[in-house]
Amino acid sequence: MITTPRNYFFFLWLFLCCRGVTTDVKVTVPEAVGADLGKSLLIPCTATHDGKSLESLSFMLQWFSRTDTPEWKRLVYVSKLTKDIGKRMDVSEDFTLHIFNMSFSDVGSYLCQLSVVDHGTIHAPSKAHIFSAPTTPEIVIESKLSASETTQKVGVCTSKDAYPKAFVKWHQNGKALPEQQVQNVWTRQKNQLWSLESVLTHQITRKDDNTRFHCQLVYNMSGANFGWPPKEHNINSTSVNIVVHYPATEAMLHVQGHALEGHVVTLECSTDGNPQPLYSEFYRILDDGSRLHLANGREGNRLLLYNASRDDSGEYACSAAGLSNLQATTDLHVHCKPKGLVMPTPQRASHSVTWDIDKPILSHREEIPAKLGTSLVVHCNAKSSTTPKYAWKKEGIGMAGQVVSLESTLHIKNASYKDSGNYTCESVLDIPELRTSTSVVIIIEGPPVVQGNRESCTVWKADLVLQCHVLGFPKPHIVWDHKGAVEEHWLKSQSLMKSNLSINSAGPLNITCNASNALGMDSRTFYLQMKCQYRLTADLVLPTKCSCQNYEVLIIAMAVAFLFILLLTILITIVIYKNKRNNMKASSTSSLRRQSGKETREEDQALNRPRVQTTST
Repeated sequence: MITTPRNYFFFLWLFLCCRGVTTDVKVTVPEAVGADLGKSLLIPCTATHDGKSLESLSFMLQWFSRTDTPEWKRLVYVSKLTKDIGKRMDVSEDFTLHIFNMSFSDVGSYLCQLSVVDHGTIHAPSKAHIFSAPTTPEIVIESKLSASETTQKVGVCTSKDAYPKAFVKWHQNGKALPEQQVQNVWTRQKNQLWSLESVLTHQITRKDDNTRFHCQLVYNMSGANFGWPPKEHNINSTSVNIVVHYPATEAMLHVQGHALEGHVVTLECSTDGNPQPLYSEFYRILDDGSRLHLANGREGNRLLLYNASRDDSGEYACSAAGLSNLQATTDLHVHCKPKGLVMPTPQRASHSVTWDIDKPILSHREEIPAKLGTSLVVHCNAKSSTTPKYAWKKEGIGMAGQVVSLESTLHIKNASYKDSGNYTCESVLDIPELRTSTSVVIIIEGPPVVQGNRESCTVWKADLVLQCHVLGFPKPHIVWDHKGAVEEHWLKSQSLMKSNLSINSAGPLNITCNASNALGMDSRTFYLQMKCQYRLTADLVLPTKCSCQNYEVLIIAMAVAFLFILLLTILITIVIYKNKRNNMKASSTSSLRRQSGKETREEDQALNRPRVQTTST
């Protein structure tokens, strides 16, 4: 570093004038600082004079370093007159030293020295550290691991470019393994960073098969406050599962999935060892105990039974290749899907719906009649390879697939027309593929019953549509007593007959719907009036809005109004009569009182007149 003569003499003068001077200037630097490799290193130097800054004083600042040599080397010289700073460095106004692109040559001790006129020279040391993050560790697991009572090499974990050295942890299924099982070898690279090779030795048992191993590096990087204290980080390798080889002690034979008739049934032979045998031999154990070797359908350790039937049910055995002493047996039960069969019993109150695996499904729905008001019992029985549960569902008047019973027997008491409909019995099995159902139609027999009310009508433009809905079986015959277009719909499963009459009329009508069958008859009369609003055109009078009114209701309303007026009139007449009679009584009493008073006064006057006595001579 080059120093001009002027600076030299100034420094000499400053040094001489400050010798032996007691100072109250204080200089403070951190005990240690740090930076990541290639980043900037900051070393603050805080100088105060009686707690104040040095703006009014003459001073000289110098930074020294001692890295690869035992001697101090000056890096920075700053005064109010001049400044001399080395490469990759800078000094801020608060005396902080900046070192750019931190490298290993910058690691060492640093000294901040401040000389102040009349106050002497003060210095404070600090130490700089460097950090480098390791690469992601890579793990390699041994390909052939066998269960053993002694420890063996399990895997190797490698990483590089770390500074300082990282701490290594091995984990099995997320649980840390003892440090005693780990051997670490650190090697210094040419760039002064560290590389790692960590070897794990561990006792392997058959329980370790398919467990997962990974290694973790715990390392330090620069902290928040000028890089010190350092901050701990960690980085994990990928997790790798191990395969452990161990001998077999037991063979097993099982059926994959559900064995269904008509499907492919698979039997698989396996052992509790690892690896599994390359292939297995299969046998059918006959009734006499002998074995029938099965070669067709064998694929490795599996036996495939194509288009399986109930005849394939029975006992099977297998033995693993090379392990003839290890054999296994199992019972195969091929499940058969039940088929629906309706068993009618005419003229009886009890009926059966049965599934039989030997008979086909009937193409039609069985009809079960029942008299109105009687009781009915329908039995549902599924003959299957497993015991089913049952559910009865009904589709009919006001119902759509609603569950009405969870038992095999359907009970209907005091049968009504609402009990008519299509009933489905479902056999609910644990095996979804074996679930099935069949249906019966229950028809309630009885005389016609007309439904609805007398206001059951609609208006379509100038047309009036009357709806007559009749319950009954046999099929009711409906006759309207008025001409018009008739449209009928017969819903046999619901014992329901729908008849619609369309008419075109504007006057009051009394229309009757007559329904009859072999068991009786019923009728309903509609008292109707077509009421329309009209608009006048050039040559036509056209209806604009029409409504349907119940004429009978109007008559009843008028009758009620008439009775109300009549009762009100009678009440008023009675009140008037009573008032008039009371007035007459009051007038008569007053007249009598006046007459009585007159007579009394005349008597009083007579008593008060002087008496004249006459004497006869």
